[in-house]
Amino acid sequence: MRIRRVLATGFAVVLSAACGTSTAVPPAPQISASSGPSEPPTPTLTPTPTPTAAPDPSTDPAYARFYDQKLDWTACAGGLQCAWVTVPRDWTNPGGATIALAVNRKLAADPGERLGSLFTNPGGPGGSGVEFVQLAWSKIPAAIRAHYDVVGFDPRGIGSSKPAIHCLTDSQLDTFLSTNPDPTTPSQISEVQDEDQRFADACTKDGPLLANVGTPSVARDLDVMRAAVGDSQLHYLGYSYGTYIGAVYAGLFPTHVGRMVLDGVIDPALTTAQISLGQAQGFELAYSSFVKNCLSGSCPLGSSATAVTDRVAKLLAAVEQHPLPTGVPGRKLNVALATTAILAAMYSQKSWAGLRSAVAAAEVGDGSLLLQLADGYFERVKGHYLNNQNEAIYAVNCLDHPGADTVDEIKALLPQLTAASPVFGPFIAWGNLPCNFWPVAPTSQPGPIHAPGTPPIVVIGTTRDPATPYQWAKNLADELDSGVFLSHDGDGHTTFGDGNTCVDSAVDTYLLTGTPPAKGTMC
Repeated sequence: MRIRRVLATGFAVVLSAACGTSTAVPPAPQISASSGPSEPPTPTLTPTPTPTAAPDPSTDPAYARFYDQKLDWTACAGGLQCAWVTVPRDWTNPGGATIALAVNRKLAADPGERLGSLFTNPGGPGGSGVEFVQLAWSKIPAAIRAHYDVVGFDPRGIGSSKPAIHCLTDSQLDTFLSTNPDPTTPSQISEVQDEDQRFADACTKDGPLLANVGTPSVARDLDVMRAAVGDSQLHYLGYSYGTYIGAVYAGLFPTHVGRMVLDGVIDPALTTAQISLGQAQGFELAYSSFVKNCLSGSCPLGSSATAVTDRVAKLLAAVEQHPLPTGVPGRKLNVALATTAILAAMYSQKSWAGLRSAVAAAEVGDGSLLLQLADGYFERVKGHYLNNQNEAIYAVNCLDHPGADTVDEIKALLPQLTAASPVFGPFIAWGNLPCNFWPVAPTSQPGPIHAPGTPPIVVIGTTRDPATPYQWAKNLADELDSGVFLSHDGDGHTTFGDGNTCVDSAVDTYLLTGTPPAKGTMC
C-alpha cells in the first residue's frame, strides 16, 4: 500500500529491480472525446460502498456495451497475451467518455484442469498489474499458475492505461520527492506548502479523469474485466492497496465474489489519522526488527540498539544540514532521500544487509548506496521515472482517504506520530499535505465493509508488516461477514508467494478447492 508520501506496494521492489523499460502493450483503442466539463467536477462525499450503495451495473442495459465486449487478445512480451478493456470514465454517465484499461494474462499451464482467471493487483496505489504479471508472476506458486489464467491490469489513470495521470516532468518530480520531510520553521513549512501546491496545480490538467480514479470506480472496472474474460465469479489475489480494491469490490458485488485472497491489508474503516499512526507504528516495529537482526551478527552500526538508532538519527541530522555526494552529477543525498531509503528497506528483510552497508557508507561521506535504495523505491532509472506511480498515489488516495492534510491537522498529529516513530513519524504526517491542495474533493469516507453473502475471503496478516500493520488484517477479517484470518509470524510487507510454505500451502488449497485455512492458523 502506498499512502501518500509513504509508498507501500506488495511487489514494488521486485518490479523496480526487474523493470528496465515499460511493459509493451498493443496500441490503445480510440477513446471517445470528453463530453464532460473542462474542469474536474466536485464529487459528492459518500460513505464507503456497500452492496446497496448503487444498482448492479452488470444487469443494467445502460452498461451492456461494457459488459458484453469481446477482448482482442494479442501476443506480447514474456509469452503473454495483452488486450484492452473499455470502461466508462464516469460510472454515473455510461454514455460519456471512456477509458482504455491495459490488461494481460499468462494462460494456465494445465488448460485441461483450468479453474478460471485469477485477477491480481500488486498494490500502490500506482502499482502496475501488467508489469507484475510480466515480471513477477512466477512468485505465484506453480500449482496456482497451472490451474488459473493469471490476469494483470493497470487501474484507471495508472501505468499503461489510457489516459494516464501525468503531472510533472522527471526533474520536477525529483524536486517534489526531495522536499523536506520534517519542516519545523514557518519558512520551511511555507516552502513545503509551495511545492505541494505546485504539484497539485500541475495535476489539474488531467481534468475529469482526476475526479474518477477513486477505488470504487476501479472495483466497478474490475467487474467489467471479470465479465470480459467470461467468468461468472471473480477470483482475485490482491496485495497491499490491492486488498482495498478487493474489499471494495466484495462490498459492491458480493454475489460476484469467487475465491479472494487479500494479503497485506488496508482496513477500510480507518481514518487517515489512524492510517498514519498505524504506519508510523508499523515502520518503527520493522525498524526495531532490522536493528535486532543487525545486532545478531557482526553489526557495522553499533553494539547495542541504542547505539544503532542514535547513529542513524545522527546521520539523518547531518545529511539534513549537509547533503552527501553520490557520484551522480547534480544529485546529492538529502534527508528526504535518505529517509526514503531507510523506509524502503523495511519492506523486505532481503534489503537489510544492503541498508547496513548503505548507512555505513554514508557515515564516511558516500551517499550513493542510500540514493540507490531511494531510486529503486521510486522506480527511477538513469534520470527517468519508469511509470506514474509517484503521482497516481496522490490522485487515488486524495479521493479515497479524506482528512489529516491541513497544516493545523498535521501539527496536531505530529506529537503522537513522532512518539510512535522518531525516524518515520514526521515523514508520514507531512506526506498528507498535498491532498490539502488537491483540485478535486474526496469521494469516500472510512467505514467497515461487511460484504454479506460472499464465500470465505482469506485475509493474510504479517506480524511485523511495516506498511499495512498486522492489526489491520485482523480488523478486516472481523469486519467481513465471511472473512478468514491467516496469520504469518514474520517480517516484511506481504507474504504469499514469498517462500513461506505454510502460507503458500494454505492459500494454494483455498484457491484450488475453495476450502479456507482453519480458524486460528498461524504460519
